[in-house]
Amino acid sequence: MISALLVLISSVSVFAQNVKPYVVDLNKLSAVNDDKTMSFNKTTKTFTLTANDRLENGGSKSLYLWLNSLDISSYNIVRVKYRIPNEEDYGFILTTDYDDDTLDWNRDKSTYCPSYLNEMVIPLKSGQKRLNGFCISATWGVSSGKFVIESITLEKEANSKPTDINANDEPPVIDAAANGSFDDSLVAWDFVKKTWSRLAV
Repeated sequence: MISALLVLISSVSVFAQNVKPYVVDLNKLSAVNDDKTMSFNKTTKTFTLTANDRLENGGSKSLYLWLNSLDISSYNIVRVKYRIPNEEDYGFILTTDYDDDTLDWNRDKSTYCPSYLNEMVIPLKSGQKRLNGFCISATWGVSSGKFVIESITLEKEANSKPTDINANDEPPVIDAAANGSFDDSLVAWDFVKKTWSRLAV
């Protein structure tokens, strides 16, 4: 009896690990939004932002991807793979619109996808069973630019680790100067004043 129970538990565990990812169909996106401030090229998967100064806040600067209340109960993360062709562009915002009456920016989860990364792992909100869709929009305050979204998938990961956009793998900078000196008797404020007085000369 115990053996059968252990086999059942391990089978359920293996099944949970092997949930097939749901690949979001980006072709469902419109070629351009209503106020023509964001367009999507289905061939290249490129989003182009062009704010309109005559509209409040430059326009909506977003496109909505409708998923028709997709059942997300088998998934716990969203994985976005993307790239920013121009290093001067700023990335974009991805908002998950959970199943309710309206898209609420305060309640729904908005995630910044920065230009210096090319993949984001975003946890789905706990307790949510369905997803109306995704809102893909410009970074706040940005009026022009381009970005490419290669794929958006819903996945099940047992030990998922959300992307930390503040993480930095670069080694620390070490001052290896062979000469020079520092007056240890100076307090920090005196050091600042002394430095500024030299710079002002």
